[in-house]
Amino acid sequence: MKSLLFLLCFVWAVRLPAQPDARPVALRESLDLALANSTRLKKSKLDRQALELRFKEGRSAMAPQVNATFGLDYYPALPTTFLPSNLFGGPDGGYVAATLGQPWQLNGVVRLEQPIINESARRMAPAANISRGIYDLLTTKAEEEVLLHTATVFYQTLQTEKLRDAINANLGKLDALERMAQLQLDNGYAVPTDVKRIRVARTNLEAQRYNLETSILALHQTLQFLCGLPFDEPLALVEDIAKPAADSARWQALTLELESTTDYRLLQRQLELNRIQTRSIRGGMAPDLGLFVLAGFLTQRPDANFLKPTGAGMALEPWVSN
Repeated sequence: MKSLLFLLCFVWAVRLPAQPDARPVALRESLDLALANSTRLKKSKLDRQALELRFKEGRSAMAPQVNATFGLDYYPALPTTFLPSNLFGGPDGGYVAATLGQPWQLNGVVRLEQPIINESARRMAPAANISRGIYDLLTTKAEEEVLLHTATVFYQTLQTEKLRDAINANLGKLDALERMAQLQLDNGYAVPTDVKRIRVARTNLEAQRYNLETSILALHQTLQFLCGLPFDEPLALVEDIAKPAADSARWQALTLELESTTDYRLLQRQLELNRIQTRSIRGGMAPDLGLFVLAGFLTQRPDANFLKPTGAGMALEPWVSN
């Protein structure tokens, strides 16, 4: 019976899927992956490209604009008027029926416009370079925020794992302490309350370890999402701090220069852009100067064959009154 049970356990263990090896990830690698897979950073770069397209669209407003309209009309009933026949060599007192136009009419209008002076656009021209600088700073700010968020999650994961390791070490010590207390209780050198206190402390540590395990799993998934890694690939974070004391001293020696921060430069560019927009609004009150040329044509035929040349005129029908 024991041999059969051992054989079943062996077969079940062999059929279990092998756990994939954890991928070692250092801080620099996680930052590079986050920059390469950040959707926010990709959106900032696309916005920068869209800005250049809007500039091209704005420059096209100063190019000549050509608008053309064409129409084909058909009139089944044409207006008819009566004119004195003596105008056409007829007898006095008679009238001639004159039909105005032809049933088929083709018309077209072509309009050419060329802006010459636009004071509002002229004052807004320097805003192009400032807008480029603003979008470049927004891209830099997005990179900084991605790096900060990724590094925060990375170090928070390392810190939580160290707390879990400390709890596991304390659990091992409590196990040894519980066995010692149980041995003393069995020999009459301790009271049951001592053993119960150790077991309560062990239960509390196990609850804390469970909470830390849940937090570590959530942090790993967050880091995998930021780095663009699949969730089924386990991670093993690698500490790359060789001398923590030296790094801490170096960071403490750093000073914050407000003028060199991205937010400060972005604010200055925005203020400069607002001043240019204010001058452009004031320039909008000045008159604009432009040139336009308008040309049109109208042709009429009794049928729709406009490719056949014919003479134009009025159809006259003599009519004499009684």
